[in-house]
Parts: sequence; C-alpha cells; structure tokens
Amino acid sequence: MIIMPGIFGIDIDDVICQTNPLILRLLKEFYGVDIRWEWLTSYYFARTKGFPLTQEQVDRAYGEFTAGASLAAEPLAGAREALLSLRAAGHRLCLITARPESMKGDTEKWLAEYGIPYDELIFSGRKHLIEKIGYWVEDKGSQAKLLAESGKPVFLMDYPWNRRTRRHPNIRRVRNWAEIMDLLRFFAIIK
Repeated sequence: MIIMPGIFGIDIDDVICQTNPLILRLLKEFYGVDIRWEWLTSYYFARTKGFPLTQEQVDRAYGEFTAGASLAAEPLAGAREALLSLRAAGHRLCLITARPESMKGDTEKWLAEYGIPYDELIFSGRKHLIEKIGYWVEDKGSQAKLLAESGKPVFLMDYPWNRRTRRHPNIRRVRNWAEIMDLLRFFAIIK
C-alpha cells in the first residue's frame, strides 16, 4: 500500500465516535433486547441473519441518535491523540460523514466537547467523489471498496459488519487507531 501524505479523509461513526455501541444501548433500552456486537454481520443491522428486531425498530434508535442522543457517545480509544499527532505532523484532517446534515450542530458540539481536531467537516454519503483526499479511514466495507477502487489507500477499521469485504490492494484492515499510527510510522508519514 502506498500512502500519500497530505489530506486524510476520516469517517466519524465507529471511526472516531463509538456510534454503534450507543445504538445497541438504545435498542436494549427501547426493546429489552441485548444484542451482541459480534452478531452484527451487516452494516445495516436488520439485514443480519437472525437479527431479533425489525428495520423500523432500528430506525427508531437511529432517530433518537440523530435527534440528540449522539451527544452521549464516547470517542474511540486513541482517536483524539492520533488526530492530534497527524495534525502536528502537518497533515490536514477532513472529517467526512454520511450523517444527515441536520446533525451538523450536534456533530460540531460533540467534536468540540472531546477536543477532536479537524480542518473541514463534510456531510456526504458519496465520499468516493471527493478527489482531494490522500487516503481514508473508514468502517463501512462497501464505502471502503469504492474509495479503494478510486485509487486511494484506505484503512478499514475491523468490525463484524465489514469482514465480508473483499480484499483490495488499497485496503489495509486495522483494529484500532494505535495500529493506524504504527503503520503511518512504518511508511514514514509521521515520526
């Protein structure tokens, strides 16, 4: 994988923000169902074989998330420190999320509360059309594949819902931000 320095395109949900753990807590609160993380073999929960809830029930939890519950989410371990290191090394940080634009205020508030550095915040589900990005950090397998096919290197956060993503020479599967930083040091992108 060739890493190009410059602008990092970084997803927010389950890359910086622990979104799905919060959604799972909301589902338990609403429906009394304890859903295990490792059961989520699809990015769209209700498409997971044997998933105990309907899409409408998942949508209710996501509706709560978009209506303000997102502020209760915790950041991923090491995300803030990694982004601070990248910025200190002179890289630009572009946070690109498929969240609805209506979440802009809450998203900015959450980022400020946790001291998450960034240079630009973009709301778009069509990330692969953003050409200025040097490389990506993503959790959605289909999105990572589109980004990789556009010729950009992608760090794909390893989660049960993206483990069926086919291998691609531009995709590097990673477990956490510490592993991303180790790889960036290896490729001499940061010291």
